[in-house]
Amino acid sequence: MSNQPREWEIDGYIATLQPATEGLPGEQMRLEIRPKDGSAPAFSRTFYYDEASERHYQNFARKFVTDPVYRDQCLKGTAPWQEVDIRYRERAAELYTIFVRKDERFLPSAELTPDNRAVHERLWTEYQATLYRIYQWLKHRFNPPPARSTNHSARDSTVAPEKRSPLHASSPSSETT
Repeated sequence: MSNQPREWEIDGYIATLQPATEGLPGEQMRLEIRPKDGSAPAFSRTFYYDEASERHYQNFARKFVTDPVYRDQCLKGTAPWQEVDIRYRERAAELYTIFVRKDERFLPSAELTPDNRAVHERLWTEYQATLYRIYQWLKHRFNPPPARSTNHSARDSTVAPEKRSPLHASSPSSETT
């Protein structure tokens, strides 16, 4: 994918795909969907890691445009992928703070000696790898793949406390749901 935005039309909407620029590890592409007639504000979604595929962009855009229930979920912030996105961003900020407190050489600096630069690079690689694992866990926890049969929907809807990841530290606002 080039760095140039790419647009296509779907049933009266314009989809624009371009590289993500916020700088959060794992961000790959950002898709913006807006009505062609300008009757509503644009909606944006960032695709991370393995979600960044042409098939995923096309499927999301098509579902957003053609499924009013799904579009309403997205606009209200209640689509399962949005829970993953919110929690990933929270965990990335928390983990960044932990790494900074762990070793100040985690922060980029032009004044790093070659030895300290090597430590910085090792810490940054560890941070990115940890974020990837967190993202995968969140994705499977909050946006599980479709069930293969109808017999295990009740089983899939709850996770026993002892099976919950320690990465699932709830924020105060999520405790009420």
